[in-house]
Amino acid sequence: MILVVALLVYFFVAVMERNPAFGIVFLWPLLAIKAEQAEFPAIVTTCNILISANSILMGGLMAKYWHEGANTKQIDHPHIKTNF
Repeated sequence: MILVVALLVYFFVAVMERNPAFGIVFLWPLLAIKAEQAEFPAIVTTCNILISANSILMGGLMAKYWHEGANTKQIDHPHIKTNF
């Protein structure tokens, strides 16, 4: 249960900060917990599910932010020439 809450916290902060890299960091402790608790199948299964969920969520955030960035218009600046 605490791992699910941690995933939600990492996701919330990644969204609020617009920084999917922050959420990707959560994979590190999940992988470590999975390796250290290999004798407990329930923990391994939970970690596998959370690793998949975190990867999908952060991949979606990266795609969303990349798409938003690709669709922004160039802002004219008086000191920067944008004529190519």
